[in-house]
Amino acid sequence: MIADTLTYLWAGSWWMVVFPSIALTLTVFGFISFGNGLRDATDPKLKE
Repeated sequence: MIADTLTYLWAGSWWMVVFPSIALTLTVFGFISFGNGLRDATDPKLKE
């Protein structure tokens, strides 16, 4: 999706690249944070 909109970037439609990129970045960081929190809550080795 981001690669397809690079042609619009050169045409002056920068918002078609920026907002999907921000959404993708926030989604990835959200899943990473959720996974880290889940690991911290369930890993018995960390509770020692």
